[in-house]
Amino acid sequence: DLTSNNEGVDPQLIFTVSENLKMAEFNVLLRSGSELIEREKWVLATEDLNKALAYVNTLNIENKAEMIDEISLKLAEISLATSKEEGDRSFSQGKWEEALGHYKKALNVVKKSYAADDPAIEELNQLVIKAQLYYTVNEGKNAFTNANWDEAIDKYGKAIEILESNRTVLRQASTDENREKLARVMLQASVIRDKQDAARFLKNQEYEEAINKLQSVIDSITRSTFSKEEEFAAVVDDTRNLIKQTETDILLTDKIIYLEDNFKELFTAHYTIASPESLVEPAVIFEKQLGRKLIFKLECIEIGRGRPLKLVMKYAHDLDRGTWSFYSSSN
Repeated sequence: DLTSNNEGVDPQLIFTVSENLKMAEFNVLLRSGSELIEREKWVLATEDLNKALAYVNTLNIENKAEMIDEISLKLAEISLATSKEEGDRSFSQGKWEEALGHYKKALNVVKKSYAADDPAIEELNQLVIKAQLYYTVNEGKNAFTNANWDEAIDKYGKAIEILESNRTVLRQASTDENREKLARVMLQASVIRDKQDAARFLKNQEYEEAINKLQSVIDSITRSTFSKEEEFAAVVDDTRNLIKQTETDILLTDKIIYLEDNFKELFTAHYTIASPESLVEPAVIFEKQLGRKLIFKLECIEIGRGRPLKLVMKYAHDLDRGTWSFYSSSN
């Protein structure tokens, strides 16, 4: 300020003082930013360090590159701390996706400014994987709750992959236990999905498709490590019984359809006084199986000759020969 009004001052002295002034202002900002970092005043520290970084370019010093690296490292430290704090806060609140985003941001900062073997990188790798694992499991839970079985299976499968491929990074003694829990829920989702599909096929009388789904239930359980557990063993037994029942239904369905479609010819063949036009309301009832023969009761109503008359006869189907025959108890 004094030299601005004194023309007799040596210009070199003015230059030296000006340079010292800039250096002093730079050092004040650098020290202030460093102290604010220690006090975890991240916003204020960032402001001072950014100002210091702008000053570096105006300084006439030999170690300018070192100064820039030092300030950049401190700014990275702030970015790391704030991102990690936000990630920790989101993680504690169960906001896994948010936590994952913050941890990834912090990890990117660390990788750019820290050495590859820095402990901060290892810590953030762990946090990223944990957040990713929790997020994936949570997505699986939501899908399971909403009965989106394929999505639930996919999410739990990915969670298992995360556990398996990051054993060293996670350093969790409970990895196998967690994997087993996820595999159990994944199997439950698979069983529920296939059983529901089978029920829908059965309702529509799509028996072959139903049997394939039911067999998938059995296969998925018997291939798993849970096949001997009571819960899943009971499912296998019930499913096998349902397959047998469905196979019986398949066996009977086409036989019943045959009798219904041909009831007029069958009745008039043994009840010759009736005309085909007078026979209505056919009904077929499966009664029993005797050896390799299936016994059916065939009923209909005869009209046109006064009071309606209910006609009943029985037919047997030979499973070995594939033939039909009139049946009576004297057979």
